Amino acid sequence: MSFDKPMSFGAAIPTTVVCNRDTTPFLETVGGAAGSLFAQRRHHECVDARFYLCFVPLLSLYALMPDARLIDANFHVLDLIPEHVIAAAAAGRCALVFDAGSEGDPFIKSSFDHLHCWLEQRGIPQERIALINQNRMLPPQYRQFTGGNISFFFHDYYIKRFLLMMRERGLGLSAEIARQRQSLNRREVKTFLCMNGTPRPNRVCLLAALRARGLLADCQWSMLGSVSGKGDPNAAAARALRNLIEAGWITDDDIDFVMSKIPRVFSYETVKIDALQDSNYLANHVSPETFALTKVSIVSETEASSGDIDRITEKTIKAICLGHPTIVAGNPRALEFVRSWGFQTFGNVIDERYDEATSYADRLALLIEAAVSIREIVDSPGSRAHLRLSEICRHNRDHAISDAVTKYEGTVEAELMKKLVAFCEASTSFV
Repeated sequence: MSFDKPMSFGAAIPTTVVCNRDTTPFLETVGGAAGSLFAQRRHHECVDARFYLCFVPLLSLYALMPDARLIDANFHVLDLIPEHVIAAAAAGRCALVFDAGSEGDPFIKSSFDHLHCWLEQRGIPQERIALINQNRMLPPQYRQFTGGNISFFFHDYYIKRFLLMMRERGLGLSAEIARQRQSLNRREVKTFLCMNGTPRPNRVCLLAALRARGLLADCQWSMLGSVSGKGDPNAAAARALRNLIEAGWITDDDIDFVMSKIPRVFSYETVKIDALQDSNYLANHVSPETFALTKVSIVSETEASSGDIDRITEKTIKAICLGHPTIVAGNPRALEFVRSWGFQTFGNVIDERYDEATSYADRLALLIEAAVSIREIVDSPGSRAHLRLSEICRHNRDHAISDAVTKYEGTVEAELMKKLVAFCEASTSFV
């Protein structure tokens, strides 16, 4: 994998990070040939550079809303961009890259309106601004509702971080899961695993749906609740979502049962809820016993949109990498991401039409059917379907350990870097 470096920038593109940070999600995890394109400097060392990139780290797009303030500070993130960087961007010597690659935010019009206003007041063309995010649907929504000219690049921080961890530790983790599975009392094993951090309404509805169809009792499931640092569980919000998607077969009793069990973790977990300050810690955390005690992952993704968000997170990739048959309750076309990065899904063993459904109610109903089917298969060792399932899981585990990082860098990061180089060349022409 190689990139054509802009001839006018010499060996590498001078790059800096502001907002009192040393790095950003993308710069922290980008690898391969891409890393050689950046010559990182302190922002004050770029004053005399003919052109440079300035990365602005964002927790999310919500940080760009007019009334947003940094945690524990009365500052807007735009207030922390130095004046000499702003002047350089206005003069065509600098382009700004807002890095929210750790999130897959929905389109937030007020954030972009505020950013546009800030740019106009400082004489910075929109063409000199780029945004890194996970949500592949942002560009068309942004063009439609603002008519703006900001560029968009895509990168998946937590996924790349987990893939890097698997390359380093995956062989040992897989061996430990296999070892623990051999020593277990089979009566302790449940079919399904469904791990949850933030108690989002779509996740409560998923667990309630599993209960409504008699599957929750055969499921190891967790939900951290308010200890995740991201909000309290809300029965009213879950009911509202249930009503919105017209999934009347999920009853109030199903929702109330799930709510009554939150917060819930596994008794053998090494992460204790009273010590956990932020559920993002769980992104790279793996409990081998959790996977040894279960056979199939039902992944409750961060969102379950009707298609206005297009991404997956490390939650899906974690289950796939660790050799679990996996069903994904997320956005439509979630499995396309998995396949594009060299992993295999289970469409020749179970019906994966649920992944194509734009209605979350339809997705839940089809997902439940897929779960019933896959339970029959994992309970039939020696069958042709079971052997095929095992082959797919083995491929995914091996791919995660040996090739997945290279595949991700050769697809997602190669495309990003190609566009970023073109963005740098174009940014110098708006003087």
